[in-house]
Amino acid sequence: TCEALALGGLITLTKRQPEICVGVLQRVVFNPEHNLSQRILALQVIETTARELSEVPLKTVEDRKKKKIIIRDSSKVVTTESARPAAAASRYKTNARKDGDVQRGRWQVIRERVESRTRRWGSTTAAAAAAAANSSSREKTVTVNRFSGKVSGLFFFPILTYTLNMTSRNGIITTQRLLNLAGKNPDETKKFPSESVGVRDRIILVNLLQTLSSLVCSSGRSSTGTLGMSKGLFELLLTTRFHSTNEVRRESLKALGRIFQSVSEPQIQHDLREELEEAVEWILITSKMDPDDVSRSLAATIASKLLKNHRIQQPF
Repeated sequence: TCEALALGGLITLTKRQPEICVGVLQRVVFNPEHNLSQRILALQVIETTARELSEVPLKTVEDRKKKKIIIRDSSKVVTTESARPAAAASRYKTNARKDGDVQRGRWQVIRERVESRTRRWGSTTAAAAAAAANSSSREKTVTVNRFSGKVSGLFFFPILTYTLNMTSRNGIITTQRLLNLAGKNPDETKKFPSESVGVRDRIILVNLLQTLSSLVCSSGRSSTGTLGMSKGLFELLLTTRFHSTNEVRRESLKALGRIFQSVSEPQIQHDLREELEEAVEWILITSKMDPDDVSRSLAATIASKLLKNHRIQQPF
């Protein structure tokens, strides 16, 4: 469909130039004059781009480094491979292919001789041995996280600041007509039907929470910025945990679970100790008093994972 093509094209463009494109996408999200579908599409592009940047194959990165660009004049850009004469390049590739085939043939003969003279004891079946041989010979895919560091901050913190301002009591929500993320209708929204405004704002808030939690996961445990992102997201969740709508409370609990998945155990025990205690209180209240069955089930699931990892000692 056209929407799928647009989504794929925007993701590809944002992956190539994330520092430039993410600002444009964020302005679409922050501008209430854009319709709901455009803002949600921008959030989907940001979320999917971050996830794909966090799992870039190492081979792709190395290929990009090898292809150095040579600018001969302002109207022509060529690569080092195309700068060689065609005959020399073809001859070089042919020789390299032959050398590689010879080396692989030699190693194949050596591997077969060693395998024929190797004796094994145990209960391993022939099928299991063949599967193990195939898995060992298959090249492992190594990925590089291009989303961590500076890029993750450019994606995450503008959206976090915007959402915090929208959900705070004294934030810029009182000066905007179309957004009501705190669950209360200001006087400026009287010209719009309150019911339709509430539905639109609930959808936006749910998508904002989903995008922010996904960005924290994409940043990765080894990134130095993940801890700060997790603290900022938790501060936002404290304002949405007891929201009047079920969808927002559910997404808040999902985001809480993603925080615990994205931060290592030592960091949770030392750097997020206060947040962990507040989360325990939140989970207790939700599991016992929340009228929504899904919210209570999510709270129980998070509690069981925390107990399993010995992060809390209080029974639920």
